[in-house]
Amino acid sequence: MEQSVSPTFFRDADRRQRARLGVQWELQFCLSPQTLLCLQTENLSSQGFYCVAQQRLATGAYECVLRIPAHAPQDSRQALYLRCQVEVLRVEPLGNARFGIAARIRSYHAFTSSLRSRN
Repeated sequence: MEQSVSPTFFRDADRRQRARLGVQWELQFCLSPQTLLCLQTENLSSQGFYCVAQQRLATGAYECVLRIPAHAPQDSRQALYLRCQVEVLRVEPLGNARFGIAARIRSYHAFTSSLRSRN
């Protein structure tokens, strides 16, 4: 038996190309050589991430550092870092002076926490 699909099904369907994982990882946007904006991801895919900020960002290119916690119960400070070149694609007002930020990862370089202290 054939099932009918409502016309709103396709309009409301999620248009993302990659699956998203709901993780809250530390994220630092470099707004200028002296200014970092510290945030936390809401979700992440192989192509990008979504986060919420207390200030509006302009769309466009940014550098950011994403901290990926290591599974090391004896030392919670261990982590892998990704220095990313990202493109902010969308900034949406969420109310209460909060803004949702959708960013695509253009390229990245991974390094460990021991290398981070030298940079």
